[in-house]
Amino acid sequence: MLLGMARQRGFTLTELLITISVMIILMTLAVVSVRSTQLNARDEERKTDIENIARGLERRYVEGNPKATMPWSAKGSYPGTNEILHALGGTQATFTPTQVANGYLTTLLPGTTEKTFQSPNSTTVDFGMWCTASCTGYSTANIAATNNAINNYTTISKYTYTPVDRNNNICYNGDCVKFFLYYRSEVDGQLYTIKSKNQ
Repeated sequence: MLLGMARQRGFTLTELLITISVMIILMTLAVVSVRSTQLNARDEERKTDIENIARGLERRYVEGNPKATMPWSAKGSYPGTNEILHALGGTQATFTPTQVANGYLTTLLPGTTEKTFQSPNSTTVDFGMWCTASCTGYSTANIAATNNAINNYTTISKYTYTPVDRNNNICYNGDCVKFFLYYRSEVDGQLYTIKSKNQ
């Protein structure tokens, strides 16, 4: 009876190695695919954040600053670096009031939320500026140096805002006629720019 039963054959060592190799390759491809999807999703979030900030800045241009009464916070200009610092909760002696408790950035830029100013996976505001009154102007004479500094300053964890006046200098108070927003891609490491409607 036992002699009539067919012998069960197991996998050979070669077959096992081939199977394991195929599984490793498939798992590696799956991990790479998931990682790529995550990187693209975070970059898409950065792009959406910057576009929302840009829309908020355009609304600020049209509507003015609801929390400050200085002439340069009225309609028809973008916020300078001092106005952004004021909106972030900083004390600005040239503003009335000099400070607004806890800031009002999302009120200054309608359509934004606190999350808009946080890069992916962050829990803090990552909205930087280039630069304040003490910085070198954004002029044709030094635009390469300024751009190089912005390139080094803007990381995948930080968005950068640069308001510009009529003389192509960094606008800290006054008639800010245009702006540039920057974010860095996590996929390719490139610095991307969004410009104001008024250029």
